[in-house]
Amino acid sequence: IVPDTFKVLISQRRRWINSTFHNMWELLKVRTLCGCCCLSMKAVVAIDMLSTMILPAAMLYGLSFIYIVFVAGEPISQLTLILFGVILGAQVLILLVRSRIDHLFWFFIYLVLGLPVFFFILPLYSMWNMDDLSWGTTRQ
Repeated sequence: IVPDTFKVLISQRRRWINSTFHNMWELLKVRTLCGCCCLSMKAVVAIDMLSTMILPAAMLYGLSFIYIVFVAGEPISQLTLILFGVILGAQVLILLVRSRIDHLFWFFIYLVLGLPVFFFILPLYSMWNMDDLSWGTTRQ
């Protein structure tokens, strides 16, 4: 069943995030994962778990960075400009190759609406409600 309200949608995503996190936790206990040292599957799983946990903090850090640069007037490092240029340059390249201006529009919609929801609201909600084991209304 497709979620028809925001509450049902966020409950469904909470279950997905929690189950993924717990499955990765169980993967860390497996002794026969491939690779060695930093190139092992355990390292990849641990980094994925860490990145899931720090998504809200990374979002706040990014917003504070934008505030410091544009409001307080601090200079931007050359590496940061290169990274932003690559990210936006990829969107411009897709725009030029596909000749569809709507791709750029949807990129900015995702930037303004999608990032806060998927990087801040959903991870915080799922961590806050980690002990909620109900299935909701999408599993009937």
